[in-house]
Amino acid sequence: MTVTVECAKVLAPSLESFVRVRQTDSGCVVTTSTMYPSGRVVQVFIDRDGDHFRLSDGAQALREMRQAGIELQKPGVYIAPAARRRGVAYTRGEVFADVEEEGSLPILIKLVANASNDAVVSALESHRLPRLRSFKFAFNSYMKDTFGGKFKPDTVAGELDKYKLDYVHRNGKLVIADPITADTMSVDRAFRIHSDIHSSRAKGLSQWLIYDEGDPWKKTDLAVLRKTGAIVAPYEKARKELPQAVR
Repeated sequence: MTVTVECAKVLAPSLESFVRVRQTDSGCVVTTSTMYPSGRVVQVFIDRDGDHFRLSDGAQALREMRQAGIELQKPGVYIAPAARRRGVAYTRGEVFADVEEEGSLPILIKLVANASNDAVVSALESHRLPRLRSFKFAFNSYMKDTFGGKFKPDTVAGELDKYKLDYVHRNGKLVIADPITADTMSVDRAFRIHSDIHSSRAKGLSQWLIYDEGDPWKKTDLAVLRKTGAIVAPYEKARKELPQAVR
């Protein structure tokens, strides 16, 4: 039988160490003060089954690695050692800990959160990927992890022609997200396609040209992209603002 954790009561002595504690049907979600390199905070999920508690990072470390452009066939290479060093465990993409004493929850929350962050830091320090491949993979992972199936490949009509694009959202709106790289071919393609689509003045149209600001961009190329009428945003900014455009 599943029994709900009374989070506010159990964690009351340590609440000042956490940013937020939110009750759920099966337990609670604790937002900690630990931050991943991306700037997102680490959350720990607590579920209770009888006298048994399971704490987990919900595979956040794995998602952070993917969104940073790190493609891993065996993520445990980084996550498992980080978990062991903190005295917790790893399985199937998650940092976790099992315990039967409520009094152990506050310290285990911190250990799971720190282990999750340690794994991401270790992976970032060890991986050096070509920037283009890294950006494309990171962007694709972000879109899938954040929006699920909301963005799909689709054909969008401009004023003069039709264009097949990889990330299109239609639900009373027409939101297009297009990753652009710092090369002449990519910039010319984006200018031609998005200028034409913008000219169509489709209802609910929102165009996003998203670029990796770590690439060697020329001010003139970014100026060309802005002439399309689309929103031109660096990747990190787009990650925060694009979800608002889909609401």
